[in-house]
Amino acid sequence: MSSFIAPSIAVDAACSGNPGTMEYRCVDTATRRQIFYQGPFKDGTNNIGEFLALVHAIALLSQQGQPKLPIYTDSVTALAWVRNKKAKTKLELTANNGILFELIQRAEIRMDVNDSEGHTYSYVFSQKGSSYQLNMGHLPIGVYHYAATTKNGNSTYQVKGNFRVNQTDIEANDLYANHQVLSTLSAIFDAQMYYPQQINQLVDDLSRRDESKPTVFIEKNYLEIINLKYLLLFIIALLSAEWILRRSWGIH
Repeated sequence: MSSFIAPSIAVDAACSGNPGTMEYRCVDTATRRQIFYQGPFKDGTNNIGEFLALVHAIALLSQQGQPKLPIYTDSVTALAWVRNKKAKTKLELTANNGILFELIQRAEIRMDVNDSEGHTYSYVFSQKGSSYQLNMGHLPIGVYHYAATTKNGNSTYQVKGNFRVNQTDIEANDLYANHQVLSTLSAIFDAQMYYPQQINQLVDDLSRRDESKPTVFIEKNYLEIINLKYLLLFIIALLSAEWILRRSWGIH
């Protein structure tokens, strides 16, 4: 790869045999730092590894609130499976690769969200324990319609609905100062908390701080009189007038 967009991530998979032992991982494209690694899985295929790596990366970025960060993959098959929301593998289920089919099933829990302007946002749920969660990041204010779809065996399940994103003034929810929080923040950042009746102490403490000492800055600029054309001409005119008057009055 001669050039790439940064920041971005790249995913890839490897499989010894078809089927065989498979593993996949994700790295930072610029630094090559490994972001995640999964495997080895028995009785897998390279296409399944590429697909799971891509879906894993999409879910991770969605959870981190970075759904638009570029993801690089060299698998046309994995891209097609993700685009069609279906892993069309011919791999047969065995005693060794059950975990792969479970991961594929998880990967296919998706949700499409449409806004009022016709834009569609696709998300992939990530599993946490026995439940699934989704981080949609920051959505503009408006009304949205969603459709969440998953498949279990030969059965497809879908839930549709809508929701509204409203503007919320967080500060208006709590109009009173939380002194406990302020005190904790002061302790964490090596600061000091003052109450209204301690205003004189605040002034005294500020006056004793070295960084609160008055500082005087002096800036000097020099201009050559030759660059002040009109002033120079005025001075020359005055000198010429003085010389003429002295000559005419006989003053030397």
